[in-house]
Amino acid sequence: MARERAGCGNPARRNRNEQPTVGAVRKCPWTEAKLPFASALLPRFCVCTARRPSVSGGARRHIMATTKSAKKPGATRPASKAARKSARTAAKPADAIKLLKDDHKEVKAYFKQYETLEDDAEKRALADKICMALTVHAQIEEEIFYPAAREAIGDDDLLDEAEVEHASAKQLIAEIKAMEVSERLFDAKVTVLGEYVEHHVEEEETEMFPESRESDIDLKALGVQMAERKALLMTELGKAKRPA
Repeated sequence: MARERAGCGNPARRNRNEQPTVGAVRKCPWTEAKLPFASALLPRFCVCTARRPSVSGGARRHIMATTKSAKKPGATRPASKAARKSARTAAKPADAIKLLKDDHKEVKAYFKQYETLEDDAEKRALADKICMALTVHAQIEEEIFYPAAREAIGDDDLLDEAEVEHASAKQLIAEIKAMEVSERLFDAKVTVLGEYVEHHVEEEETEMFPESRESDIDLKALGVQMAERKALLMTELGKAKRPA
């Protein structure tokens, strides 16, 4: 019985050197059914079934290496870290108010970090990062969010004050960018800019944003528009060099 099972009772398979034709059909005495040699499941039950074609180890390694080396087509990767982060934000945008609050949180952390720095090169790099973040933030507010909020909430005084605060911050930003870190008032101007921003953020988050949230503004659609504009501006400013 054991000898018959080893050959599955099929005289055609008693010659071990015989190679069955792929796709051929034989009658198996164990199942009394016609079994196609191309079946993927039958080798578990019957040794009469022809072996499935296999890939050699070298060919398999070549296929895997080729697959890993293939690059997915896509847009050019933004050069700077800030630009890449903005691109990810544009890909998965939040609503407009959440996007602006995230900006506020980020720039507050920058100012806090600046207070701990002693090295001039580190101060210069962080001051430039603060200036770029605030420039982009102010621009997307003025171009997109403020016009929508002005129309929806009808609080012209609040929006006018916000634009004046932006103008003051822009003046300080221009002065900081034009100065050397070694100049006497550099640190003081960064500190005062942080105070301006803190006051501005408080008014937006306690007055303008709640009023906008209660209005009929489509914050999701606005958020998509602002995220795309922010990503573009961050890329453009990231490529620009600080004036000497």
